[in-house]
Amino acid sequence: MSDSGAFVLPAGVRLSLDGDALSIENAGDIVIEGAPAQTLRRLASDSGSVTLSPPTAVSLSSISAPQGTVNISGKVTVDSIEAARVEFSSGTLKATVVKASESISVQGSRIEATVLVAPEVDIGANVKGSAMAVQSDNELGPHKLKGGFSLSEFATMMPNGEELLAEHDIEVPDEDDDDDDDDDEDEPDDEAEGPPASDVETVPADELPAAAADEVHELEEDDGVPDEVRTGIAEALAKIQTAYDEGDTPPPIALLAQLVADDDFATLKVQINSMWSDLLKYHQKTGKYISNTVTHMFQTVQLLLRKVED
Repeated sequence: MSDSGAFVLPAGVRLSLDGDALSIENAGDIVIEGAPAQTLRRLASDSGSVTLSPPTAVSLSSISAPQGTVNISGKVTVDSIEAARVEFSSGTLKATVVKASESISVQGSRIEATVLVAPEVDIGANVKGSAMAVQSDNELGPHKLKGGFSLSEFATMMPNGEELLAEHDIEVPDEDDDDDDDDDEDEPDDEAEGPPASDVETVPADELPAAAADEVHELEEDDGVPDEVRTGIAEALAKIQTAYDEGDTPPPIALLAQLVADDDFATLKVQINSMWSDLLKYHQKTGKYISNTVTHMFQTVQLLLRKVED
């Protein structure tokens, strides 16, 4: 047993200096609770976890624990965090990218992050600050963070957004996947059985029963908007409106509702992209979070409008 106060360097620990900055790598856990006398650059655990809870402010380049949990409390500034799980429990955190293969929990007092990416992201209701882009499989609950754009929006809107995501091996989900599936379902079945066209007898509308004749006239007056489009857009709009407090509807959403009420899908198809841009600008200006529901339902409207004839 070592003497009390002795410095013991466990097997598997690697220390390196880059200028005056210290990097610590270990096969197992890394725990830093005191104030580092040396400037830190990198903390990396190969198969364990990293706990960083300094009593004073700490700034470093990266923290990684691909098989474990990164636990952060205190005042920490870091360029990137990559782990299986990230738990920010107290204090303030400034980070460019926080990426987890399982989950991210944000419960501290304040966070300033550019990108949060994990299958599950939990943001405390009282946490202040911002997260410009948040990508998760779960629906985020109410919170006070500004931003909250999807990765595709972030890549489009932000200068060097695509480069930042590529640098950290973050893939932008293909938002057209669902539409591709729908297109596949709409493809005609070449092997489908049916009577030859020559065997189908056509009957003039004036010789049909009244109800059938009405249906024929409705088809003749078809405006190029399938019923499924009207129904789908109406349902998506209802969900979008529910995401906003009564009396707090953004102007682009009010315009969307008006065009749907007027059955003016031709104009809506032309203006939908500019309406989305205006909605993003509205949220940027007000600092209000745009919910996943609004983002997903707006995308649904955009996809449905592709089925409207020009």
